[in-house]
Amino acid sequence: MNKHKRLLASLLIIGLLLGISPSMGAKELSSYLYNYYYNMGLKVLAYGFRALAGEHFKQVLVTDPDNFEVRILWTMILVEEGELDKALAHCETLRKSPEADYTVDVLEGQIRQRLGQLEAASALYNKALAQDDQLALAHLGLAQIWALTGDAPQAEEAYKTVVKLSPDRLDAYLELAGLQQKNGALEAAEATLKDGIAINRQWAPLHSQLALVYQEAGKHDEAKVAMERARQLDPDLVTGEALN
Repeated sequence: MNKHKRLLASLLIIGLLLGISPSMGAKELSSYLYNYYYNMGLKVLAYGFRALAGEHFKQVLVTDPDNFEVRILWTMILVEEGELDKALAHCETLRKSPEADYTVDVLEGQIRQRLGQLEAASALYNKALAQDDQLALAHLGLAQIWALTGDAPQAEEAYKTVVKLSPDRLDAYLELAGLQQKNGALEAAEATLKDGIAINRQWAPLHSQLALVYQEAGKHDEAKVAMERARQLDPDLVTGEALN
């Protein structure tokens, strides 16, 4: 088989594998690949495979490099995967898009926060909130920064704003309760965790934290019940936890 025939055979095999026609034009092929990688990226992301989803979104941008939505998704994945330098570079690209808005400020704020650049992160969150004060993620970032820098009252108010704006942010309930517990407000921490559990009874960290709050408050029987519930939901989460 000569070189030309081998090439044609290879293209036919690839066409069969991808479910496309060998006669498909460049434009149609580009559209097909875009839809394939985009849809597969969303599917695997829904199952929690962030790195794999990122690879699919990366392929989408090969055929559509100016796709703002997909680049946002890929950048968010990079942040979750800890590839912060790459994520920061993507933010620079996102800012050049005509679709760029305060979502880029929030995203870059998250990156700066993880890099420990708290002042820069706060400025970005506040910039976003000046455009839309209903952004739960921006309030959450500020709450975390205030909690870290010791401004408990500001942090607590920001966390309460987060759960008001986005009641399904279970991490906000957990972090707020942790802050309240640290400051000795055990009844408030208990109430916060119960509010979170009312939203989603299947998230083990809420039950585990409630068990610790109960334990510190001297409610040992309640603590054992809460810890057992956490253990049922996620045995690995509470390995090594001991309650009297």
